[in-house]
Amino acid sequence: MDLSMTRFLLSPLHPRRPARILVAAILALAGGALPTLAAVPRVVTDEIDPVTLIPFSVASGRAELPVSVQGNPFMASGIADAVTRIMTQGFGGGHTRFVPVATPTAGPAHTPYYSVVLNPAHGLLPDALCSGDTIATEPAMRPIVVRAATCLDGQAQSAATGTLGQASGPDDPGFTGLVRDLTQRLMTL
Repeated sequence: MDLSMTRFLLSPLHPRRPARILVAAILALAGGALPTLAAVPRVVTDEIDPVTLIPFSVASGRAELPVSVQGNPFMASGIADAVTRIMTQGFGGGHTRFVPVATPTAGPAHTPYYSVVLNPAHGLLPDALCSGDTIATEPAMRPIVVRAATCLDGQAQSAATGTLGQASGPDDPGFTGLVRDLTQRLMTL
């Protein structure tokens, strides 16, 4: 590009100049929104063997799906009930309802269940979520980390991890969004 073209582009009368000002203004305004990104949940799905049972088919036709919930990042009573309520609202699968269970291995063999661990104290492989063991958790850890899996016969059929920077309690919109997103990921074909 020659020098005359550079002067033309930098001229105040150039037609693209207002667009540059608009872009700069939008970026400046967006900079003020960056602190609120800590409240935006992020969910990542784990890769599971593709020949395993399809999680959505596990849930179809069942009125109640058992869920083992471990951990409590808010120290609030009724966290298992709150998580399963959010999962039920987020699934939208007709008459399907997620219900909390005391132990993940309760019920007859070959019965699918869901395992949700809030703020695990250490990293977990998907099958560790389905082992039936009590998993150590960190109550006040931030960001909030949630590991979840669809389990059948001690093996993960689907699994996902979600993180959220801050939440005030189980009814916080960021937390409910996180649990809903996790539920959808567990049911994805």
